[in-house]
Formats: sequence, C-alpha cells, structure tokens
Amino acid sequence: MKKTALAMAVALACGIPTAAQEQKFTVSGNIDGLEKGDTLRFRQIILPGWKDGDTFDIVLGKDGRFKYKGAQEHDMYYIMEYHPVNGRAPECDRSGKAMIIAGNDHIKFRGSRDHIYYCTLEGGVYGDPALAECMAVEDSVGAARGDIMRRLSEANASGDSEAAQKAGEEFNRFYNNNPGADRSKRL
Repeated sequence: MKKTALAMAVALACGIPTAAQEQKFTVSGNIDGLEKGDTLRFRQIILPGWKDGDTFDIVLGKDGRFKYKGAQEHDMYYIMEYHPVNGRAPECDRSGKAMIIAGNDHIKFRGSRDHIYYCTLEGGVYGDPALAECMAVEDSVGAARGDIMRRLSEANASGDSEAAQKAGEEFNRFYNNNPGADRSKRL
C-alpha cells in the first residue's frame, strides 16, 4: 500500500499523466462562408476498425468564426463533419476533415465553406513543415477532385446526362497521370 501511494505521489509530482488527468485543447477557425448556427461535429475515430467514439459539437455563434475548449483522456484522432443550418454541405470526395488532437494543442482551421473538408490545419502536429506541405498538396488535389464531383452532382440534378457522363469519366480518370496526385504520393 505504501509503495502504491509513493508511486502515485511521484507520478503527480513529476507530471506523469495518470488515468484521472485530462489533456486540455482548443479548436478554433476562420472559415469563410460558414453561417451563425452551422454545426461542426467532431467524432472521435477509434482504430483499428474506424469505430465511433465520443463527439463534441461546435455551433457557430457568428459567421465564419468559431472556438472550442475541451479536454480528452489522451491524444485523439477525430473527423470533423459540417452540418449547415441552411441547405446542405458542399459535395466532395471526403466524408469529413480528419485530424489528430494532442494535449495542449490549439488546432486552427483556415479556408472556405465550399472546400471545408480541404481546409488548412495549423498548430499541434500540423506545425511541422514537411507534414504541412504534404497536407497542402493532398488537400489541393482533393479539392480539385471534389469540384469535379460537385459538377457531376449538379449535372445529375439538372438532368444533363451528357455533362454528368463527362464529369463522371473525368472523376474516375482523375488520378491517371495527374502531377498533383503523383506529387502527393511522393511526399
């Protein structure tokens, strides 16, 4: 019993994380085109198997800007989903924006509503220049592919089968000889 109490005292004195401690973090952003009342849902992803864990929501109090302070037991992997107060989220080739949040991180989002799942992340692990470059290229390539998907959806909605077929073929061939996709693979 004395050894356990001594070990706990040493862990607490040295700042060694224990199960009872939580990591604080902040998520904030400036996303052009978001409206007051829009919701950003952050779902924890548990690997392997891509299972859902805890979630937290950020409901925008003013257009384009948000901030959330939270706590978690340990570093977490999240996917952010956009749920607009009016209309639908823009079509894209992703189901959300994936990210890692660690203790004491302040993750910042920068971008636009039309490309919300390709927005730039800053802070935490995303401050690493090599990772930032890799993600910028990957997001740029994804946004271009997402724009094709949006054109495909618009053509289908308007009944323009010729434009839909053309956009579908372009979407399916997107990675063939694509210099941006090749660069993303190299990085």
